[in-house]
Amino acid sequence: MPLWLSTILLMARILEFAFGLAVIGLYSEGVSQDSEYYLKWCFAVVLGTLAAITAMIYLLLAWSCRYGGELCRSPDSKWIRASFLWELGLCILWLSLFGVFAHMYLMPASSKVANNGSTAFQMREAVWIDLLNLALWIISASITFQNGPIPLPDRVSEADPVVEAGPVVPTVILKASGSFQYPGHRQQ
Repeated sequence: MPLWLSTILLMARILEFAFGLAVIGLYSEGVSQDSEYYLKWCFAVVLGTLAAITAMIYLLLAWSCRYGGELCRSPDSKWIRASFLWELGLCILWLSLFGVFAHMYLMPASSKVANNGSTAFQMREAVWIDLLNLALWIISASITFQNGPIPLPDRVSEADPVVEAGPVVPTVILKASGSFQYPGHRQQ
């Protein structure tokens, strides 16, 4: 994986973890207060927990692989497919969570919940955090689909031969044979 793509994936994982915790904090208040919409609030808290745990596991795997973890030496295509499907499932769940709470809090006069004062303002902000989570998981799922779930740049192992490309090798060979000329140098 190129370094720039690895950096994007690592930053997405960190933000997924942070915003997963933010969703837990924002929606857990509603679980204890609201009984009419209890299942919707619980769905949001469970999804935030799943997202935060998933991001933490991927961050720990990346840290482990940086220090010679066994999983990174030969990534299995089954592992890549399984992690992509898991992230795709999280994307679908974030999309549904955004739809549920956008209908509750962003649609004008859609329900009595939308005009509940300061809690409604906080939940309108939480809906946009849900959308941001959806975007982050789409980004990481698309990178995972192509490269795998662990954000590590391409490395050259010490066992790989180092090949120097360019004019260095031909120059040395031609100089030794006596037929080499520097550009602009006249032969006498």
